[in-house]
Amino acid sequence: MNTSAKIFLSTITIAIVGAFSMPGVAQEITATPEIDNAVSTKTHAQVRAELEQAIADKTLIRTEADEQRLAFAGFKSTKSRAQVAAETREAMRLGLIPHNESAYADYAPTAEQLRLIAEAGQRAVAAKQMAAR
Repeated sequence: MNTSAKIFLSTITIAIVGAFSMPGVAQEITATPEIDNAVSTKTHAQVRAELEQAIADKTLIRTEADEQRLAFAGFKSTKSRAQVAAETREAMRLGLIPHNESAYADYAPTAEQLRLIAEAGQRAVAAKQMAAR
């Protein structure tokens, strides 16, 4: 018997012994009267139709991404990407963007800092308009 076969048999033996030597894992059975005594108010066809309608409308939430997509479905940004980027750079220059979660409470911008941030955004919009001409 070669070495790889011995290793394979040893591994299988350990796995089998380990599986049968583990105590049984039992889960507590708890009564759930709200589920056990539930009475449906809709037919299977009605539920199926609602599901198909939600899929067609793209309102069915399956993942967190779906939830976020639906939450922001009607959102329309009032600022351009360049304006947001310029405002973010200005806030970073002013030291208003924290580098870790523990510092969020310490960063409250003053009225002057807010004005400087807004001006940076307006300059970005003006520069983009000049470039488009």
